[in-house]
Amino acid sequence: MFLSAQDDVLDQYDWHFDGFDKRRYVELLQQFDVHREPSDLANYLPVRPFGE
Repeated sequence: MFLSAQDDVLDQYDWHFDGFDKRRYVELLQQFDVHREPSDLANYLPVRPFGE
């Protein structure tokens, strides 16, 4: 489980969303490793409130 806490709300990444494509996720990780821009990766993985 990965948590994100960038504000007062505690969220968790939703790894089980419909349409999750592991190859796309790995591609985004590789791109992030090159340019260190997290926007595409962050936009790909939805978050939901912790515990839901």
